[in-house]
Amino acid sequence: MTRVLVVLALLLTACAGGPVLTQPSAEVPDLRGTWRGTWGGAPITLLVLEQGGTTRQGGITVGPWPLTGAGLPALDGVLTYPSNGTPLSVNVRGRFGDWNGGFTLVVDALTRDGQQLVLTHVSSDRLGGTGTSRQSWDPQGPVELARAAVPGVRPDAERSRSGGHRQPRRCGVVVPEGRASGAVPGYRDPRPGNHGRDRQHRACARGSGTPL
Repeated sequence: MTRVLVVLALLLTACAGGPVLTQPSAEVPDLRGTWRGTWGGAPITLLVLEQGGTTRQGGITVGPWPLTGAGLPALDGVLTYPSNGTPLSVNVRGRFGDWNGGFTLVVDALTRDGQQLVLTHVSSDRLGGTGTSRQSWDPQGPVELARAAVPGVRPDAERSRSGGHRQPRRCGVVVPEGRASGAVPGYRDPRPGNHGRDRQHRACARGSGTPL
């Protein structure tokens, strides 16, 4: 019986490790996506898969899983970092709140080794703070992360003058003089100098959506 109580005392802890956060006073930014950077000079990647709901803090926990405590805004994801020279990926859970007068994100690995990132600089494109681990061969020290660019997405040079929104381009339909705008597609304008407009129409007809 005594041995069982000792085991339970080791598993059940009074509170979660790391900073004790209070409810965030600032708006929580959307951090979903891929973040790349360094932890103690070593390359790391944080993939935020889900954000929303709450995670508990300040109550009884079983290993890294809290059972009771105050609920804070949460995220879930995967952290990849070099451990003993080999890349290792672990599931993580983060909690948002205020700490030492500033907005903070604490990211805990769901392992027994206690990897933790305390990010005191949190914005929509940059994260910064410090990281710790109980394992001496894991990274330790400053953490800097930047949001990774999404492949295939680039700024469009064409913006409208009001609001900076993308200006849509329209495919034109070439019509002879005196006909309605709903002319039969593919009509070739016989007027000199309008062959370029025919090429534009053929591009639209092929479904490219943009003039040649």
